[in-house]
Amino acid sequence: MPTLFESANQALETQEYRHEILNAAFGGVSPEFDGKFISRIHDEDQMLRHSLNYYGQVNSAVSQYLAVAIQQYKTVRQLQSILFSEDEQSMAFLDFACGYGRLQRFFSLQVDTNTVWVSDIQEDAMAHVTKSFGVNGINSYADPNLFKTDRKFDFIWVAS
Repeated sequence: MPTLFESANQALETQEYRHEILNAAFGGVSPEFDGKFISRIHDEDQMLRHSLNYYGQVNSAVSQYLAVAIQQYKTVRQLQSILFSEDEQSMAFLDFACGYGRLQRFFSLQVDTNTVWVSDIQEDAMAHVTKSFGVNGINSYADPNLFKTDRKFDFIWVAS
């Protein structure tokens, strides 16, 4: 019998569920997004594990997880359009404390991923996000004094 986490990913990987997610995030399903969209959630993603523990069943947990992801994505895109107008595609963006890529699941589909950096103290999460979503990574540490980068960012997002 599959675990709740495995059941969640089985549901997320069906075409019907994938299209529902893309419709909720983008108002439709383009072939480009459908081909690039990664619906599977990493096995160590604490945010989905928390929701599964709280709700005790797949549908509510996955709905809550994705609702937060889509809400973050739409908030970031709205702020970008207000603050950066025509330059939003070329701005340097940092998703700080990115975890396993809840925001990047959607954000990386609509931006030039060369302008996106992610950072987290979990090395396996960083490796997953940079590889899966094609963004750049900067290691982070529990001690803020160890966080070093010469890179400047136009927009830094920290959530959760």
